[in-house]
Amino acid sequence: MIVERMTFNLKYGKEDESAAIWKEMTSHLTEVGSQRDLHARFYSCLSGRLCVSVQDLMLKSINDHNPMMYYWSINPRVQELYRQFTELCDTSRRDMFKVECEVGNVQKVNGMVCVRDTFLLHFGKAKDSIALWKEILDGATNAGVQSARMLTDVVGQSYTLVIEALYPRLNDFNPKIPFWNTNENLKSLHQKFIPLCAQAERDLFQIEHDF
Repeated sequence: MIVERMTFNLKYGKEDESAAIWKEMTSHLTEVGSQRDLHARFYSCLSGRLCVSVQDLMLKSINDHNPMMYYWSINPRVQELYRQFTELCDTSRRDMFKVECEVGNVQKVNGMVCVRDTFLLHFGKAKDSIALWKEILDGATNAGVQSARMLTDVVGQSYTLVIEALYPRLNDFNPKIPFWNTNENLKSLHQKFIPLCAQAERDLFQIEHDF
């Protein structure tokens, strides 16, 4: 699976207005359902830069990507709403990732908290890093994580590896003890990963809508 991620940097104080527009846009998607099989997820930021909205569009393969056929360009009412949204947005960024693996089986993710750790790997260390994280993720659901997935870059900065872990509530996440430090086996695997990584950053999001 491919994840196309659009990050919208909103004008200050426009989060609620923006969210209302996107909510109405999604209500019209049944009108384009026969034209395109859509699976998208919207996030609001709980850390980092304020007034940021993120949308993930899940695609079966890179061949399904067509920048001229976004769902907001197909339906006339959605086109109108999207034009309203552009007035609320300063800038945007597009990244694309490959989903390397996913664990857990959460049916309803709305309202859950997503902890996103982004690792910038040393050059040439993607293969070894992916293998280690597949082992780590095998134990993630036994370490308090409801669902987790690993993504690697398709478009964007090379040698980027992203780990996204879902928790029911923000209080269920302990920033000082990430899930890979909750038992000795996971700690040992993570220690092997440390020399492969140049730097990392963490962002927290709330999943506002998944359809």
